[in-house]
Amino acid sequence: MAGTAGDDRQTQSGPPQDYRTESRARNGIGVAALVFGVVSLVLAILIVLFPIAAVVGLIAIILGIIGMRRASRGEATNRGQALAGLLTGLLAVAIAVFLTVRIGVFLTENQDDFRRFGSCITSSTDRQEFRRCARSLAEEVDR
Repeated sequence: MAGTAGDDRQTQSGPPQDYRTESRARNGIGVAALVFGVVSLVLAILIVLFPIAAVVGLIAIILGIIGMRRASRGEATNRGQALAGLLTGLLAVAIAVFLTVRIGVFLTENQDDFRRFGSCITSSTDRQEFRRCARSLAEEVDR
């Protein structure tokens, strides 16, 4: 019944008085940035998966920037999560770039050793020769 005591609705037709016109916080992008940032950092630390870490880190950076913009416009309330996602993404990309450069330099400096090792392995006929090839490669790389 409209207009009775304890009734929160207006007596006229329309939305109830406690109807909220303010929009809900859109925190999904900031949370996603944090998740992608942490995942990319873990992948970068695992060393073998650093190329994937670079891609996931770039996604975290983009989402972190978008999340921070939303927070500065008042559309989101999790600026800290977006910033953490941005920073972990940046760190993961930096680690991935560092590893790419280091591995590239290592392979360039030792490419002749790897070629000799490949030739030695293909010409070896038993385990003894295979072990000799491996020892020879280890000695060459250590120099």
